[in-house]
Amino acid sequence: MACRHDAAYTIFEDRGRQLRAANQRGLQDALKRADCLVDLAGLTDDEDSLRFILPGSHPRFTPLHEVLRPPMVLRLDWENMGVPPVGLAFWEKLWELLPEGVTVFACAGGHGRTGTALAAMLIARGMSVEEAIEYVRRKHCPHAIETRGQEEYLRSLR
Repeated sequence: MACRHDAAYTIFEDRGRQLRAANQRGLQDALKRADCLVDLAGLTDDEDSLRFILPGSHPRFTPLHEVLRPPMVLRLDWENMGVPPVGLAFWEKLWELLPEGVTVFACAGGHGRTGTALAAMLIARGMSVEEAIEYVRRKHCPHAIETRGQEEYLRSLR
């Protein structure tokens, strides 16, 4: 299977929300398809984007659908090949806050951060860690979730 980085394919769907993936090269196409873009690598430079609230920063979560018009751009920057500084509760809350429709997760290559975020979302929806990793690699890209640290992070969510 070839990598699917243009946001044309739904990777997971539940309760009116579709999760898709893109990389930097597929970003413009992704923006055309998305109701919400989750930028994991600082690919967008939009004053209207809303940065996720990370530990140690501002304690408020704004109702996203009231603040931004489609496509909403959410940013959770984390180091390439690394893991985010958030736990399972973050991914569960993110699912609740996402608008219905298409949400595209994107990073530079579309493998490590994007694959890790997609798997974390599936874990938040009740999938086991191993099922989520296998599912993302099968439905999105066999190279998704690039590092042992990213796999360990996902295992720490359960």
